[in-house]
Amino acid sequence: MAGVIALGCTAARGADDSAPARGRLSEKTSTVKIRIKVENKTLTATLDDNATSKDFVSLLPLTLTLRNFAVAEKISELPRKLSIQGAPAGYDPDVKDVAYYAPWQG
Repeated sequence: MAGVIALGCTAARGADDSAPARGRLSEKTSTVKIRIKVENKTLTATLDDNATSKDFVSLLPLTLTLRNFAVAEKISELPRKLSIQGAPAGYDPDVKDVAYYAPWQG
């Protein structure tokens, strides 16, 4: 089922126990959790601490329209390309992973 996804950011708290500004990763933060709202459900995803995740968080909050792809995936285009600095050459995703497929953002 295709739908609309709304993404928001709640950063993991740093050592001083104060949350960084919404949509930004602080230097003290090693991961960031995002809220994904699809229809009436809210899911939480934890993003890795890397350039791509930080660039993605800079886009939040964001609303995307999803469409079905290859029966098992929901996909959408982002408003711009994300940094892939330091990203691995490949990735074997698991069920429920949130991933960025750089070749499609050409």
